[in-house]
Amino acid sequence: MSQAEIAQHGAIEQLTERMRKFESAGLPKPPNYLLSDYLCFLVDSQLVPRETSDNMQAIYNAVRYGDATIDAGILAKTLAQLDAASANLHEIERPDIEALAEKLAEPQVPAETPDQVLAPLPVNPSLAAAPDVPALPSRKTVDDLSRYMPVANPPLRMSLRILAGGLLWTLMVLVAGYYGHDKVSSLFKKEEPFRLEWEDPHRKLVIDRNSQEGHQQFVNNRRALIQQTDIEKERQRLLVRLAQFHLSHGEYGEFYFIYDSLIRQDPNNPHHKIKFAAFLLDKTKPWYHDPGRALILAEEAVALEPETYSLRVLAEALYQTGDAEQAKDFQQQADIALYEAEIKGRGRLRGIGILRFSKNGRVVPPVSGPGSVAPQKSGTAEWPGD
Repeated sequence: MSQAEIAQHGAIEQLTERMRKFESAGLPKPPNYLLSDYLCFLVDSQLVPRETSDNMQAIYNAVRYGDATIDAGILAKTLAQLDAASANLHEIERPDIEALAEKLAEPQVPAETPDQVLAPLPVNPSLAAAPDVPALPSRKTVDDLSRYMPVANPPLRMSLRILAGGLLWTLMVLVAGYYGHDKVSSLFKKEEPFRLEWEDPHRKLVIDRNSQEGHQQFVNNRRALIQQTDIEKERQRLLVRLAQFHLSHGEYGEFYFIYDSLIRQDPNNPHHKIKFAAFLLDKTKPWYHDPGRALILAEEAVALEPETYSLRVLAEALYQTGDAEQAKDFQQQADIALYEAEIKGRGRLRGIGILRFSKNGRVVPPVSGPGSVAPQKSGTAEWPGD
């Protein structure tokens, strides 16, 4: 089975639904946990086999790089193992599940051994040997060595250098006294020190995101800040930023999981739905291309808040699902909304005397689309808002 076929059958969505069964059984995934952390906890608690965790992470990693294929047998086996694990979890007594949930909610502490001694690095025998030092040249006579000795500067040249240095130093002192110490010091740019620690919980971390260490440091600090935040609106904002960070670095599985959780927690938020719908319509990510679910999310977002961008996303979803006529109608609605916004903006500019007349009267910006219904202006016709 090719990648396109697996994506068509919703393999990623099926794996996500299996993980939701563990959350509904009483083991919710903490917001500061990544998917890999959650799988490690299930394996350590003997709820999921190690093989299942490795196969799931292999599927998500294959999506990230885009050049690996997943065998249909491995996918079916992984889904069956997850179903069996969730069924076994429902048979566990409630006190045991609550104990596991408390253990899952505890903050992560890296295991460190106080008496741990790092093993010495291996030494290459060829490098450990003494380097080859070239032999010194043979002794030469005094006459031969004399040509290598530096020639002393004449007294006149040395005096001229001292005089020029003194004049230059005097000129610098005069300039500094004229402009002032503050003006001279402001000419030199001061570099601020590189900081890797939080100054307070509400400021961003200054890191080098181009390196792997800086990337991991940013993710860990963002997860810690999300865990410390008690305000739900602020927590959602931080989760959206973290998801955008994962998306910009090609970590599409983490972006998918975060936005899927946000939509389930707040189903009345049109911004989360339209953002996730646009992600599912991207054909450059075949593992996550799902126009059917994107159409449902876009329709719900337009019903909550019919913005111009939401209408365009809905039109694209209809195009990809095969309903070209209805997609054309929504595209025209988006064009009309954009046209009306431009008309209002031109009315404000005309009120303050910025908008000018053209040779044929006022010019109306054309509205995109073959079925445009924008009125045509010419001559001295009335302008909207007169």
